[in-house]
Amino acid sequence: MSRLMCVMMFLLLMLGGQQIAAADKCMDAWYKSSASKSCRVVSSEITKNEKTGKEQCYVNARCSRHIGENSYPTSGYYEPSNVPKLENIEGELKVGN
Repeated sequence: MSRLMCVMMFLLLMLGGQQIAAADKCMDAWYKSSASKSCRVVSSEITKNEKTGKEQCYVNARCSRHIGENSYPTSGYYEPSNVPKLENIEGELKVGN
């Protein structure tokens, strides 16, 4: 019985570790984006798209429209490959080129 518990705990830890690694992937991609220079991430997590089953990054941030101006909340779900392309367009996150 205790061996079964050990195996279950190991599997739970592995799954949790994968979730953290995926979230880190989103944050690593965020820091490559131009938006990271004028926006502050409030929260970021990895989720699965219910329609496609693919992983996506949820980014919740506060972005300023202009230097020295108040920041505004903006958020969205993005493919991990699009996160480095995020730009701050008038205080909102948009995927650029």
